[in-house]
Amino acid sequence: MPRIVSPRNYDNQYNVRSFGAAGDGVADDTAEINAALQAAYDNGGGVVCVPAGTYKLSATLVIRSNTQLICDSNVTFNRTAAGAMLTNGGQGENQNGYTGHGNILVRGGLWNINGPVVQNANLGFAFAHGANIQFENCILKDADQNHAIETNSCKNVRVKNCQFLGLYLGGADVNLMEAYQIDLALSGTFGAFGNYDSTPCTDVLVEGCYFGASGTGSTVVWPRGVGSHSGLAGFEHTDLVIRSNKFDGTTGVAVPGLGWSRVVIDGNLFLSCAGGIHINTAASQTARDFNIINNVFRSMGVVAACVSVAPNPANGGLGASLNIIGNNIDGSTTGSAARGIYVKNTTRVVIANNNVIDVGDAGIYLDAGNTKVVVTGNVVELTETSGIYSRDHFLFVSFFFFY
Repeated sequence: MPRIVSPRNYDNQYNVRSFGAAGDGVADDTAEINAALQAAYDNGGGVVCVPAGTYKLSATLVIRSNTQLICDSNVTFNRTAAGAMLTNGGQGENQNGYTGHGNILVRGGLWNINGPVVQNANLGFAFAHGANIQFENCILKDADQNHAIETNSCKNVRVKNCQFLGLYLGGADVNLMEAYQIDLALSGTFGAFGNYDSTPCTDVLVEGCYFGASGTGSTVVWPRGVGSHSGLAGFEHTDLVIRSNKFDGTTGVAVPGLGWSRVVIDGNLFLSCAGGIHINTAASQTARDFNIINNVFRSMGVVAACVSVAPNPANGGLGASLNIIGNNIDGSTTGSAARGIYVKNTTRVVIANNNVIDVGDAGIYLDAGNTKVVVTGNVVELTETSGIYSRDHFLFVSFFFFY
């Protein structure tokens, strides 16, 4: 599972005001901030300091290897034109694997992507082919018909204590909008820079983040919080930890994992979301080694299940080594398809010590294709159909209470 990456300490510091940035919300500060970032990189690395103020951005900021971008309290960046707000590379750069710009820390700042005004369907932060990337205490607001953060083909990524507030949807597909997208370098998935060499993400931690509304007119709550919606067999995203986050009112599945393996989803709060966790596969992939533990689901919407692991057998998908343990599910829903826990086409499954209450179908629904399943110690009540339902005939041990 992911190791902790400590930010490097640098003696070289570069204050954006020394490069001419005004921070008054009127002057365009793009060139001046980029000059500070480039100076840090040219001198082998350093800290770019941003004092309190409002910084107008008319183009993309580019942060390169061995650079930290540290914002004081009360720093706001306002995007006023097309383009991502922050990337770790520029057009025409042809990185492969994890050899792009890395050892990067971005800390603080309210990053106003300004979707309702700019309306250009660009990412907020667009990072690819890098290693040791960390975002801390950033607020990403009003994304523009796209993801607030995408890490594509990156490893050793930390997204900690960030807030993802609001999405301007426009005409975009609501079903494919993750606030933080974990993606791989396939043609058409990332257009900023780098080669399409199918590199996935590995060693990713998302911790202490909030996903919800901004309150800005013409924006919606995020459909999805953390997820992926493209995949390729043999290039799965691995060693992912999603821990201690709050998903507040997402209009779709809060954590949709496609093509993930070796995953911990632990101690998150799902509040009034249309969906909780859904694990799936692209063609011929295996979703392997999942621990979905100690999460809380409250007042969930009408969905197939609060926790769903359902690799698609039609395209050769398979699940293996799944633990769903210690979750508290209070669906507060009467939808006929709203199950508590749903598992399909998976082998070596343990479903233990979960509390499932007030769901619209079965508390625990074991669909076709499961083998080697143990169900034990669960408390299930106020379901509209079964407490535990299984479509297959396999041996499992079950100790539970049903009211």
